[in-house]
Formats: sequence, C-alpha cells, structure tokens
Amino acid sequence: MAEVPTLRLSHLNAAQRRAYVIAGNKLALNAGWDTEIMAIELQRLINLDFDVELTGFSLAEIDLILDDARGASIEAPAGLEDQISAVPANPATRRGDP
Repeated sequence: MAEVPTLRLSHLNAAQRRAYVIAGNKLALNAGWDTEIMAIELQRLINLDFDVELTGFSLAEIDLILDDARGASIEAPAGLEDQISAVPANPATRRGDP
C-alpha cells in the first residue's frame, strides 16, 4: 500500500495519549469471544502448521479453547472457507480515494 489509514494523536497532550491507550486496551478486554468460531480458526491454523502462539494466546489457553469447544460442533460448513465474495458491481471505494 502506498498509503495507510491512520489516526493522528498529535492534538492530544501526553496524559490524553496515555488515557487513549488505556481506553483502547480496556475496550479489547471487554470484547467478547465466540468460542466456537475461535476454536474453528485456531484448529485451522494448527492444521496449517502455523505457530499459533503468534496469535498472542498461550498453548494452555488454546488447549482450553479447543477443549471447551469439543462438545460442540466446531466444523464450518464444507467449502465455505475457500469461497471469495464477488466484487460488487459498484464498489463503494476506488483506487486513489482519500
């Protein structure tokens, strides 16, 4: 990408920047997980021999997620993982948009 969207914080003072970082982390802590979907995605990474610890979860956490989901069906419908949505006829953004 030639340009990357960013959020500038230069208008914030040091205390406001610190508060912003803390608030962002708190939002992440309050986020919920769909454990079945998480188990599906982690298992797919494992099947691809991906180092799942790079996701930020420890192996113990991953084992717990997978164990908790074992009683439920953790398989996605066949074929959906490789489907790519069609590009809309009239895309909302175009190359060069600000």
